[in-house]
Amino acid sequence: MIRQTMRLILLALTMSFPALAMQRVQGFCEQGGKVVVTSGLNSTTKVQGSYPLCTVTVYPNGSSTPVAGNSIFSDNGSTVLGNPFTADANGHWFFYAANGRYDVKLSGTITTWTIGDVLLSDPAGPGTVSSVTGGTGISVSGTNSVVVTNTMPMVTSSNYDFAAQAPGGSLIGGGGIQTVNMAPCPVGLNGSDVGHYAYVSGGTGTAEAVLIAGGTCTSGATSGSIFVAPANSHSGAWTITSASSGIAEALYANASVYVPPGTHTVRAPIHVATGNSIKGAGVGVTVVDLVHATADGFVWTTNVNNVGISEFSITSSVTRTGGWAIGI
Repeated sequence: MIRQTMRLILLALTMSFPALAMQRVQGFCEQGGKVVVTSGLNSTTKVQGSYPLCTVTVYPNGSSTPVAGNSIFSDNGSTVLGNPFTADANGHWFFYAANGRYDVKLSGTITTWTIGDVLLSDPAGPGTVSSVTGGTGISVSGTNSVVVTNTMPMVTSSNYDFAAQAPGGSLIGGGGIQTVNMAPCPVGLNGSDVGHYAYVSGGTGTAEAVLIAGGTCTSGATSGSIFVAPANSHSGAWTITSASSGIAEALYANASVYVPPGTHTVRAPIHVATGNSIKGAGVGVTVVDLVHATADGFVWTTNVNNVGISEFSITSSVTRTGGWAIGI
């Protein structure tokens, strides 16, 4: 029986969080409750008054000692502004400072008052937590943001779905091990691969997935060979290509693979090794279609661990009579 949709947890994670950063804070030298005098008459409606060139002094929150002048900046951390400093002719002021809590006092041309507990919290370049241990969740202390990312650079499977090659000659069904010449050897395909299938179709003969049983091909070489033992005979304009829409080849080229949106035809089992990670674009967005009727979809054996499979659906457009979506 095949499980139509699955969502497993991607295992290998690393966490990043920001180092100390600089953030801008700004405002105007203003106070409310002011009366406007026009032709010697006071307004009955009070307004917000503006006070150009007021003095701005920055304090740590709750402290009466100003922040050191060389810790207040006019840009993101390189040009010292000083403390205190003067607002511009329009009453506008701003400064940059390290993350923290501050009080900002306005004085001079304005009746002194303080803007209290101004929070600066700017996530900048990430640091790294080398490992995460514990139970079912991830717990991180502190005030900075946390970004969870895959530890390995991912390659995209469709980039490894190599173009069909026409080696020529014939393959004899049931004739034992036979040689298929490849030029070039596709990236992610080696004669030494374990559990790696290719797909033979076209020409005369019933299309089939064939297991690579050896050969001289190494990934990306200009030429080489693979050994196969086909069940069916093939002649004429037969071709050979990926049996997995490039997923297997991507896994052999790189341990961590992204399968993009769309339906990806898989005609033979995909061998999964220790440390492999396969991730789609979302359940129902990336779909793996098992078009072989009896074999497993993804296969790994004993002593394989740290495997991640996530964010894609597994389905079958043929009637399945055996095998599992994942065979362990």
